Amino acid sequence: NLQLLKQEIREKINWFLRFADITTKADEFVESATMNPAFEESARQGYHYVETDIRLTKDRVPVLLHSDVINEYARNDDGSELSEEVRISELNYKDALKYDFGIFMGKKYAGTRLATFDEFIDLCKKLKLHPYIELKAETGLTFMDLQKLIDKVQAEDMLDNVTWISYTTGYLDYVRNCY
Repeated sequence: NLQLLKQEIREKINWFLRFADITTKADEFVESATMNPAFEESARQGYHYVETDIRLTKDRVPVLLHSDVINEYARNDDGSELSEEVRISELNYKDALKYDFGIFMGKKYAGTRLATFDEFIDLCKKLKLHPYIELKAETGLTFMDLQKLIDKVQAEDMLDNVTWISYTTGYLDYVRNCY
């Protein structure tokens, strides 16, 4: 069940944060779900599942991000907070790369950039992780966008090693019909 999975992830991340001497809470790692060290640490700790949410940039690049507003996790390169509200849906991917998504956790993570779905799937395959991928209705994800996600998973021969989750049954019906 999803709650148990999230609890397992939180416990693993809490261990990692203590190990790495970071004061960030596990929930912040879980909810930011950028390509942060937590995914790799999950595999090192023997966990087999990771969860992320998919958002789309303005130019429709699927990225790993919990919410549309990036201010909670994104920083300017100097570590300063963003002065105005910034939405990933209003940024082209190239423009999103100018933000640092790791430094809010500490200087050790400075330089962490927003990851794409493709990078995430590649990492999951490499580390033999089973991704839980949440498809959110408010992202404006179309079936064409969804098909591109499925195509990437299929290209990496991971169709049987991915779990799709969503509150939008239309997304799940579409995925089921592709399998």
